[in-house]
Amino acid sequence: MEEKELCRARFKGGFSNKTIIIFLIVHAILLIVGFFFGTKINETRIGIDDEWHLYRICWYGIRLFSYTDYVHHPSRNTTRIFFSPIFFIALLLPPLVFFIWRALVRKNCSQSNLVLTNQKIYGAHKWFLNDEQILMPMSKIDNIIVRYNFIDRLYGGGGRTVRIASNSGFVNFPCVQNAEEFTRLAMEQLEIYRKSQTAASAPVPTSPETSITDKLKSLQSLKEQGILTEEEFNAKKAELLSNL
Repeated sequence: MEEKELCRARFKGGFSNKTIIIFLIVHAILLIVGFFFGTKINETRIGIDDEWHLYRICWYGIRLFSYTDYVHHPSRNTTRIFFSPIFFIALLLPPLVFFIWRALVRKNCSQSNLVLTNQKIYGAHKWFLNDEQILMPMSKIDNIIVRYNFIDRLYGGGGRTVRIASNSGFVNFPCVQNAEEFTRLAMEQLEIYRKSQTAASAPVPTSPETSITDKLKSLQSLKEQGILTEEEFNAKKAELLSNL
């Protein structure tokens, strides 16, 4: 039977532009709220001039600004606002990690493939340190299901995981956009294969006419060998013919 391609999985990962915008807005709100509603820490220093320092620390644990009050010299009151390098790390690191993760997921999706034919399922998927090949004929497949789990949420893209199970275990293919269609066609083809195997292994039924003909030939052979007498042969023959 000629092999035909029935369906090809479509992989798409990485968060959408809408998700990125929401992430950046939430990140900016956290920085602003942390700036205005951070923890206040007072320090008192005794020296030539008594100094009172006020530090504001947001929930990132970063000192944002310092206010110095000279008690004996009110005219020298100053407010010094400064941002430490750690603040810029907190400002830039989450978006940077977010975009790097998105780029890696999209690259991995572009290197993955999964194909269904009328004889087998084959493909490959690469997820960071995991690089796996699959070539599974229909005779080895036990079940195919669709899942939506934490990995799909983490990778983004709105895809689903196609799990192909066999006697030796299972293989997961995340971020499949047409997971339901692929699984439905694969299960239909698997059912066709199982029915064909059942039909091939079933015994060929023998018609009554063929069975009686073979028995008559056997009786004739026994008669010719002298095992059956003419009367016995005729009695057995009449018995078989009466069953038609």
